[in-house]
Amino acid sequence: MSYYNKGMYLIDCQFYIRESAKEITCQDIEEGALSSKKFDSEERKIAYQKAHCRAGCDRCHIAKEIKRLLDM
Repeated sequence: MSYYNKGMYLIDCQFYIRESAKEITCQDIEEGALSSKKFDSEERKIAYQKAHCRAGCDRCHIAKEIKRLLDM
């Protein structure tokens, strides 16, 4: 069964892949690898998304590093 959350439609990050109730999965710095963040509650995950994922990647350290590497 797939998990759908209204937050996933508001994400403004080109490296975002998917999410579940308490986890966010994105591209990683290493080519072909994924990075995931796991939270102890859905509320903490949503708060993190509001602060980092909905801001166009500007506050995400992984997105910043990927962009830096691509600019090299």
